[in-house]
Amino acid sequence: MGGPLAWSDEVHMLVAVEFRLRRLEWIQTKDAPSGKNAPKALTPPPYAHEKDIAAAKTGVRADAWKRRQARRSAVG
Repeated sequence: MGGPLAWSDEVHMLVAVEFRLRRLEWIQTKDAPSGKNAPKALTPPPYAHEKDIAAAKTGVRADAWKRRQARRSAVG
């Protein structure tokens, strides 16, 4: 399934609490006034169709890389 529906209400609340605790800890660091290295909130897992699209894009890029490598080895 994925997306926000993959997490129960309890998990959503725990993630929110965990993020706020990390943020409170970060506020006390020297990076906080300049806004550097701020913690990022966790995101739910991607939807299944988003995973499929990403895998397909990776496959296409891998095939293109293999073709380039084959051409280079044939030339060199």
